[in-house]
Amino acid sequence: MIRKGASRVVFLIGPWAIKVPRLTQPHRSIGRYANRDERHLWATDNRRSLMCPVLFADRWGWVVVMPRCAEVSRNDYEAWDDEHSFEIHVIGEDPSPFERGSKDVGRLPDGRIVFIDYGARAYSFAETEVPHGG
Repeated sequence: MIRKGASRVVFLIGPWAIKVPRLTQPHRSIGRYANRDERHLWATDNRRSLMCPVLFADRWGWVVVMPRCAEVSRNDYEAWDDEHSFEIHVIGEDPSPFERGSKDVGRLPDGRIVFIDYGARAYSFAETEVPHGG
């Protein structure tokens, strides 16, 4: 199955979600930035329990591999969002890496609900602000 976002394409293959940037500009640059930002956040952010794990990511932003998640109902999302609202919203964090909506979260095989897209800052920052080594 293939899902298309604004700047990336996600290939859902077996137990994996493989994210690659779209090939046309400016989507390619934004998609690579989003991939690098997800890699960096997974490695450094203390809210990892709210994020889908990055299993593999190259340092240039061409690919991110995560576990494939099941869809989450709007009701389940709203309950999860209410429960974790304090952790999600960090005062002074602008922009937030998290997009807010039931389409932006998924359920891992272990049952936990997590953000599956946390590269939202790609639309706000210049490409040079995400460390390549993340």
